[in-house]
Amino acid sequence: MIIEKDFFMLIVIVCFLFYFINYYRLKNKYFKQNEYFIKTLEHDFKVSVIAQIRALEILLTSENVSAEKFSLISDVKKSCKYTLDMISMLADSYKAEIGENIFVYEIFDTNEIIKSAITDYKELFKEKNINITSRVNKLLFCTDKMYFEKVIKLILSASINYSKQNSSIDLTLSRNGNSINVSVSYKGKILSEEETARMLSRSTIYSTVGHGIQMFFCKKFAEMQKGKFVFYSKNGINTFLLSIPEYNTNGSLSACCYSLKQLKNVFTGL
Repeated sequence: MIIEKDFFMLIVIVCFLFYFINYYRLKNKYFKQNEYFIKTLEHDFKVSVIAQIRALEILLTSENVSAEKFSLISDVKKSCKYTLDMISMLADSYKAEIGENIFVYEIFDTNEIIKSAITDYKELFKEKNINITSRVNKLLFCTDKMYFEKVIKLILSASINYSKQNSSIDLTLSRNGNSINVSVSYKGKILSEEETARMLSRSTIYSTVGHGIQMFFCKKFAEMQKGKFVFYSKNGINTFLLSIPEYNTNGSLSACCYSLKQLKNVFTGL
């Protein structure tokens, strides 16, 4: 009886070791495949798209290009740049997903970022006859400037694209305790809870190509800063809300964001 029991335990241990080793072998294979995929995206695909953009820029400077061809080449160039941006976001989202630190922290004026984003979409505002109202406090904020600007532009771009013609967009940036809140509201199609959840996931089932990747990227950016990125509809108004805690260069969440007036007082007291 004891021998049978020992034999049974031996079988259990062997099976456990077999599945344990097999699990780590498959896990290692999975990560190697993902790593290869990301490296291919960041090198081969990026290089190819960049080459296309440069070739199109040369064509645009050619004297023999008609107005019709110029417009067509410009549209193709925009499409290539959009593809390049999607490749970068897809790669960065994966790195964020596996916990790799992709951020470089610095202190910058958030007001300048907002103004720059609004200026970049000046033509799009004009095209849809959309008026934007921005209420932005001048605040210095410490996070990754490049990614913060990218997220702000993605939110603003989505708001413009999905807002009604001849409507308005309300953008607010404020400080709430130890966090910075960016709110962008617009009038447009009201989404259900299911549609909202899908929009903020990695699902590719959405009306606009690349939109799912963009929104998922915004969400991962906020989560890695221990903040939040949400979308909700209320009383016919759709709202994107980005909330990020203050971050200092020592790597801890604490006070690192000052109004320009506060910063002036700090330096005056030195």
